[in-house]
Amino acid sequence: MLIDLDAAFGTALRDAVHLVDALARYLGENSEATVTGTQLVLLNRLLFEDNSTRLRDLAKSTHVSSHTMTQHIQRLELQGLIDRAADDEDKRGVLVRISESGERVARAAHAIRRATLQTAFSDWALDDTELVAGFLGLAPELPEYLPQLDLVEQIDRALIEMIRLHEIAEINWAEETSLRSGIRVTRAEILLLERIGDAAMRLVDLSVAVGVSAQTITRQIKELHNRGLVSSTPNAADGRVCLVQLTKTGLRARKMAIAIRSTHLGRNLEDWDLENLERLPTLLFSLGRALRKDVSAPNPFISKS
Repeated sequence: MLIDLDAAFGTALRDAVHLVDALARYLGENSEATVTGTQLVLLNRLLFEDNSTRLRDLAKSTHVSSHTMTQHIQRLELQGLIDRAADDEDKRGVLVRISESGERVARAAHAIRRATLQTAFSDWALDDTELVAGFLGLAPELPEYLPQLDLVEQIDRALIEMIRLHEIAEINWAEETSLRSGIRVTRAEILLLERIGDAAMRLVDLSVAVGVSAQTITRQIKELHNRGLVSSTPNAADGRVCLVQLTKTGLRARKMAIAIRSTHLGRNLEDWDLENLERLPTLLFSLGRALRKDVSAPNPFISKS
């Protein structure tokens, strides 16, 4: 059951990440801003949580290095989306706050996410929506006032926070997988191993599944092949097409990664009753499909009304 829940949760989060990335591209094409999905998440945090904060505190609260945060801040500042000012309490410090332009971009993204989620939950039973909100609300560092917001807003805020925290957790879990299995794997490589699964896949299908270019997927698969985690064979139906499948080593690494994640997930759900745990995977898969459908549609963020 936890393995099913882990798979559903991972799928929903990946689809939420794709939604945020697609939204960033859409805003880049239709507004004054050119931002990445990560920078959009950062603007969201500055808008709702840390409107005026020290750069080093922002880096700490988002669990990224000061160097990486500085790069993001510089790019956002060049576009006029944030402002920097001296810290009156610490002359060596720098305060970061969202600008009027940045607030317009963040609020536009927020409004579109809300509309997307409202559509996704429009035909859900209230107790199902509450169950998903409760599950996503397990994320640490969520604001204390979150339960006072409406359910769609709770889910939006929690999803954004989960996206950020889950990326950090996946890096740690990949290190644990490498240590316990004796097979060196990165977070990105575990994602590939899980997407390939038990059946052979064409490279082009794998590229679409993980949302990277054919060139990138070819390079990543070549590295996994060199380390003995995958094997490749010509497609019997079309010799020009290459099929990729996991080796015994790759299967062992995949199994260990899933077991580690499921264990961590289970620790956060010890107090949940069995009936709710059994309902969650189906609901999370449903949420993922709704988010994925929105991204894949032509002009996905244009209202059809």
